[in-house]
Amino acid sequence: MNEIWVYTFLLVTTLGITIGVLFEIAEFIHDSFSKKMKCQHGLADTDFDLIFNVFGSAIAGLLSIFIFL
Repeated sequence: MNEIWVYTFLLVTTLGITIGVLFEIAEFIHDSFSKKMKCQHGLADTDFDLIFNVFGSAIAGLLSIFIFL
């Protein structure tokens, strides 16, 4: 029962990262078919989005430990 905080952290963190990656894929698909409006402004934009997604997901994972357990 002591390891439940590890699993909570991993679940919340991986879920957040997965949602962020799916959102980046959706932006790519949108940019591929849209001629007028672009969601992405280059590779650096995507890279920073993914990096901050990992940071935000890790923070959410840490907060979930203290809030839910």
